[in-house]
Amino acid sequence: MQNSGIIKSNPKKLHLGCGLNTPEGWINLDGSWNAWLAKYPILREILGAFHILSANQLNIPWRPDILIHNFRKPLPFEDNSLQAIYASHLLEHLYFEETKRLLNECFRVLRSGGILRMIVPDLQAIVMEYMGQKHLSSGDSPDEMESCIRADRLNKKLLLCNPKPPSGNFLYRFYISLQCCPK
Repeated sequence: MQNSGIIKSNPKKLHLGCGLNTPEGWINLDGSWNAWLAKYPILREILGAFHILSANQLNIPWRPDILIHNFRKPLPFEDNSLQAIYASHLLEHLYFEETKRLLNECFRVLRSGGILRMIVPDLQAIVMEYMGQKHLSSGDSPDEMESCIRADRLNKKLLLCNPKPPSGNFLYRFYISLQCCPK
């Protein structure tokens, strides 16, 4: 598959949906608005000045070597060019059809004998906690999670919408609405 913008690579490791976790020796791809905006610091400052982005979002330390890619499109790599692909908590942000296309793309670019590792939320553990049969997992902030009702905790763990709509000016609310899973 030859298309413009294809990244030629010796066998490498690919981290899909890397966020701020960008290990050395990996090609780190992210498709979030925040990662994209990090490539345009003047635009980020303007959005901050108009309170479209919060101070927290402006201060996120995105690495400049992150590649921006829309995971709903084909991966920009040659066939059989990668030795490993890793993604943690990416697939649940896509529709089922988009997930199938992305997985097909992963298999296209993965070398024979390569490793594909995908991490997704543990639905059974989340539902058991919702039903009161399990305590909060060690990664949760007890103060934050205890103040939520069970249904809100369930939504948060499943990366669904917050219990309240975002506040702020219209442009900020619009920006948040464009994100797959606003937090």
